[in-house]
Amino acid sequence: MDDRAFLAELEQLDSSGVRTEPAHVRSRPLDDLDSGLPETHFETDVPEAPPWLAPLDVDDSSDRQIAWLVGGFFLMMLTGAAGAALVFHQRVLSILTLLR
Repeated sequence: MDDRAFLAELEQLDSSGVRTEPAHVRSRPLDDLDSGLPETHFETDVPEAPPWLAPLDVDDSSDRQIAWLVGGFFLMMLTGAAGAALVFHQRVLSILTLLR
């Protein structure tokens, strides 16, 4: 479609009565948005949490456990990277021997 055909299509759309300006939107203040809603009253006294939702006792050994987990993850990542490097170097050597 060249420019003349595009402009002809555009003129046809403009003359067909298609509205190009946005429809009128009634603007209301934000304070009026909740005018028809029922009143809600919140309790000021919060009941005590049930015992099964009470916070757990955390001892100091959890910090040590997290350190071991992070160290183990790091060791696994190093092992995987070393294995991938070994496989990659083996393939490069096999490709180089095929080229000779």
